[in-house]
Amino acid sequence: MNIDVDWMDPTYSKNLQVTPNDMTSNNLWVNQQMSHPDNKKMFEEVCKELKPKGWKAAYTRIVRGDVWSEKARASWLTIFPQAVLMCKENIDNIKGRTLLQVYPNEAYDTQAVLDSARAYAEEFKMAGISQDRYCIKIPSTGPALNACPTLKKEGIRTLGTALFGLPQAIACSQAECLYISPYFNEVKAHDDLKLWPDVEDPATQHTMSGRTMQILETYARLYKETGKEQPLLKQAR
Repeated sequence: MNIDVDWMDPTYSKNLQVTPNDMTSNNLWVNQQMSHPDNKKMFEEVCKELKPKGWKAAYTRIVRGDVWSEKARASWLTIFPQAVLMCKENIDNIKGRTLLQVYPNEAYDTQAVLDSARAYAEEFKMAGISQDRYCIKIPSTGPALNACPTLKKEGIRTLGTALFGLPQAIACSQAECLYISPYFNEVKAHDDLKLWPDVEDPATQHTMSGRTMQILETYARLYKETGKEQPLLKQAR
């Protein structure tokens, strides 16, 4: 069984009793770090400096740290773990790929998804992380998934996230995604456990269990019929 770690802290990964396969993450974890009180001063300074360029410029600097001097970068690392640099810190603690997600607000803009994925790819290259060691998470909408075949041709593999049913899973197959992450529970259940179905055996009684099997069976059929690689499934809780 391959077990992924859904956190970017190297210490956490090292203390696990198994070596994680992949390391997943999403914008929520990054935003939580950005909102920490210890980061307030730095956050305000970056936003003030880059205000004319808009929020994305500030977010990109904070997350990727690609325009900081070496001295500033070293200081910043003690306060905020930038996404790609944190991936680099943890890459030796996992067996497979590290994953980062494009901006959710770009879910219906193909070009924006391409731009963000390529920007991350460039940062990974600068960090010395090869293309076979990372994957970009893409929202499972039509416009966003339209970017995936192009990215694959460039050597950038993708995962279809924000996926809730079979039609999206088939779309991810058509988009040549490497992985998919269907949500097992509704999104709000992440913070409110009362929303989890109260059943004795989630594997057989949870409302998403049958749909998960339907996706797997459909992928098996598509592989048999087409001979084409089908996405691997990473279940999101």
